[in-house]
Amino acid sequence: MSALDYQVGGGHYKDRAIQPVQYWMANLMGGCEASIVKYVTRWRDKGGVEDLRKARHFLALILENEAYQRLHAEQRRAFPLVSRIGIRPDQYSSENQLDMPERAIMAHLDPWVRFGDRSSLDGARKWLDEMLDAELSGGVESGALREHED
Repeated sequence: MSALDYQVGGGHYKDRAIQPVQYWMANLMGGCEASIVKYVTRWRDKGGVEDLRKARHFLALILENEAYQRLHAEQRRAFPLVSRIGIRPDQYSSENQLDMPERAIMAHLDPWVRFGDRSSLDGARKWLDEMLDAELSGGVESGALREHED
């Protein structure tokens, strides 16, 4: 039996076509990036708004730490193979049937993960902030997030 065949503490990952851990490992993600993926993927099934807040917190940790940003960008330049391997965010999002806001966050996180493009993190932050605002004011379903084209 594979470790992917069972989950400790629920089934909110096990039943996914691509589990978050598979996505992290395939894309050589760091802890903060992996946590963002985890919380954004599961928030509707497990932690709700608290998970969105956790994802936003991990994004803030990346954005506030310039030394980490420099190191991450240097690693991506030194190992360009990382940009050509892995699971693409559109594949992860599609196979896991993520909604538009979650898909957008994965898409914005990807250039950072693959190339060290810090500016893409601003788009992820914008989507997370909009998701939190919409959820706190009545739910993402009722908001204009499905119409967003960023």
